[in-house]
Amino acid sequence: MSEITKHISHSFESVSETDILNIIDTVKRLYKFDLEHFTPIYLNRRIVYSMQKMKVVSVGEYIRRLESIDFFEQLLFDLTNDGVEFFRDSQIWKQLIKHLNNHFSKNDTLKIWFPDFAGGEDLYSFLITLNMQKYISRCLIIASGYSENRISFVKNGIYLKPLDETIQNFKNTGMELAPEHFKSMETAILLQSELTDNVTFVNSRQQQLNYNQAFDIVFYRNTMIAINKESQLLIENKIYDSLKTGGYLYIGINERLMNIPTEIQYKTIDEELRIYQKK
Repeated sequence: MSEITKHISHSFESVSETDILNIIDTVKRLYKFDLEHFTPIYLNRRIVYSMQKMKVVSVGEYIRRLESIDFFEQLLFDLTNDGVEFFRDSQIWKQLIKHLNNHFSKNDTLKIWFPDFAGGEDLYSFLITLNMQKYISRCLIIASGYSENRISFVKNGIYLKPLDETIQNFKNTGMELAPEHFKSMETAILLQSELTDNVTFVNSRQQQLNYNQAFDIVFYRNTMIAINKESQLLIENKIYDSLKTGGYLYIGINERLMNIPTEIQYKTIDEELRIYQKK
């Protein structure tokens, strides 16, 4: 570890509340983007990570560098939670296959929305599942995100993930492994990035999203933990409005819907797996 990295790691285990507020104000003033959308704990942790990654030795310098649009785009990239495994929670994917088979036994097409595709792990897991079931050409998929750099990263399909762990997670779903889906690249894995050709990526900072009963499935997993309660309620309402009657909502198994009582809006398909169906 270099001396500068040692210094940063020691000095910036956290950032003061005042410094966080200054960063929030700077970003809001320059780019009209509200970092208060995130929980204070999550925002602090990701800014510390960003400072370490960019080798910035003071908050003052970090704020000055935010004047650069490229630096701001890097911050947006670093705000994304990219620690999720591919095919995490194997039972989710088994249940999804059942829903897909049932849907396509009665319908020709399927519309899917990822309100925040985060690091892209769930998106790729979904695309591979669709491809394995030979449904992908019959699907319209929209993936929203606030980082243009992250969109480019996901399209590239290279992830610093353990190959053996990814393959094991995939096998746990019960699907038969296809060699083209995962390729080893020394310390990284290459996914079948051509699958993203079936996805319309939307930069949610640049395009207003108004989907009225448009989707059969909304996939919003392992993202709520990063946002505050007010933002969570807003996105939940948007998701509810975007789903067709009978459409499915998937959230993370450690997450909870804020709208109470949920049973008025949704039928619970699986409480443990957090799968709901719009009434």
